[in-house]
Amino acid sequence: MTRAPPLFLLPPGVALLTLAAWWPAVEFGAFGLDDDVYVFANPHIGRLDLETIRWALLSYHEANWNPLSWLSHALDRALWGNGPAGHHATSVVLHALNAGLAVAVVHRILAGPQGGARLDGPAARGGALLAGVLFALHPVQAEAVVWIAQRKTLLAGLFSLVAVLAWLAWNDHGRRRAYALALAAFAAALMSKPTAVGLPLVLMALAPMAPGGRRRVLAGLAPFVLLAAGTAAITLLTNQLSGALDTDATIPLAQRLPAAVRALQHYAAALAWPGAIAAFHPLPAGLSLLDPGIVLSLAAMMIAAILAVSERRRRPWLAAGAVWVVAGLLPTLGVRVGLPILAAERYLYLPVLGLFLAVAGAVAPLLRAPPAGPAVAVLAAAALLPLQRPVLESWRDNVAAWNRVIAVHPNAHPLPYALLGGALREAGRPVEALAACEHALTLRPRHLKGTVCKAQALSALRRWDEALEPFDAALAADASEPTLFNDRGVARLALRRFAAAEADFRQALASGLDDVRPHYNLAVALAAQERRAEACAHLAEAARRGLPDATAPLRERTFAPLHGAPCWREIVGTLGR
Repeated sequence: MTRAPPLFLLPPGVALLTLAAWWPAVEFGAFGLDDDVYVFANPHIGRLDLETIRWALLSYHEANWNPLSWLSHALDRALWGNGPAGHHATSVVLHALNAGLAVAVVHRILAGPQGGARLDGPAARGGALLAGVLFALHPVQAEAVVWIAQRKTLLAGLFSLVAVLAWLAWNDHGRRRAYALALAAFAAALMSKPTAVGLPLVLMALAPMAPGGRRRVLAGLAPFVLLAAGTAAITLLTNQLSGALDTDATIPLAQRLPAAVRALQHYAAALAWPGAIAAFHPLPAGLSLLDPGIVLSLAAMMIAAILAVSERRRRPWLAAGAVWVVAGLLPTLGVRVGLPILAAERYLYLPVLGLFLAVAGAVAPLLRAPPAGPAVAVLAAAALLPLQRPVLESWRDNVAAWNRVIAVHPNAHPLPYALLGGALREAGRPVEALAACEHALTLRPRHLKGTVCKAQALSALRRWDEALEPFDAALAADASEPTLFNDRGVARLALRRFAAAEADFRQALASGLDDVRPHYNLAVALAAQERRAEACAHLAEAARRGLPDATAPLRERTFAPLHGAPCWREIVGTLGR
């Protein structure tokens, strides 16, 4: 007689499967959105020390308070440096840990009290194994796993799952250590990503499965609710202070409910078929509650909610799964900050486990025969892996990511075309880059990102005179980006407009571009005007900061007049020549 695999083997088995499926991501590059700002160009996490810890705890960099996420990135920078491989490896390992924990959580729920009865061992193990495989391999997880800046999503998932396990252990046995662990893990989840604020609703939904009294459970929830409320207040404050909370400009109040429904429609489509998955889903125009699709979706959601409530005693895992999905997605629905997006698969990362819990609960009674559970899990893995790999590969580099967005949403928004143009330019394909930038401007003629994209593509093609017009237009629309001053200065420098170039480089420095480029370029412009002392000062500063090409000053003919200057020997010494 075939025996079911022991429970203790299931979480590590699913974790190893997860590692194998997602490990190719270690070869991928960084994603152009946020990976530099969050990690590789973030000066605050260059090393892991007390100053970094202080900054992580007290700052609201990129509009949110995520101290544990910042410290995780700092640790990766200390271990792996600025190459993306090690950072990707950490993310894949975290997802594998979460997949193993997902198996343990679902098993604990299915094997627990269910309206006075329990699923037997093989059935609960089979359901948990199925849920774990679905959570581990479904293509919707790609964004959270492969996008380095989404470390916060993986960490919040890790600590949330630990909190659920500890909470259920406290419900069963009343151990104070389990309760303390649950509360500490929830605090850690909030310090990783504030969207974990909905977890107390999940814990409350799991309360009917506990033998303890409801009053005791609700009293135990009070500190969790206080932590969630405090984090929500901090998040609103940091978003307001940073100017990131600009919902009125992105989604009018009357459109937020239909936008939330459309987002849920997208998530359902992405779960059903991975062809809908991409790194960017633009907000559609003309959203209305009177749209027939919106009305039908609202009706379906109401029916599903009534069904879950009516079955809460016989099938409490169904209600718990529904609450898990809603509580996880609620903080992200109908409000957009930053990009004009409708939905993002990263928001599904942990909430989707609620759906897989419901699926596992429905299927588990059919898996009582010992071979059935592993067989169904193997079939699920065999079905998911061919779907997961193309989505994973679409994150290999920025060109692949934006090409997939355009394939999913052709001509829907100029931003993906502009960002594709930037990615193509950085990949050394400026002709294709210019075509993508110009396509963005055909969709919206004055689109700022498209205008910047065109200017930079023309510069890459050394069509300097043509590049000045889009640079001027972009700076007239938004003069807050210091890199644009530097880039326009390079074009003016190539056209030998040295005084105008000097003005741009000085403006770039005054606007906060604190790196080697404006100092080096300003030295070139000053040397061309035979202002040797000033040129030497900025060239020395550029050399001190570390030139990407240390021999550049020695080859630059503009610097020939500096060779006899007193500072030249010091500069050459700094360059190691």
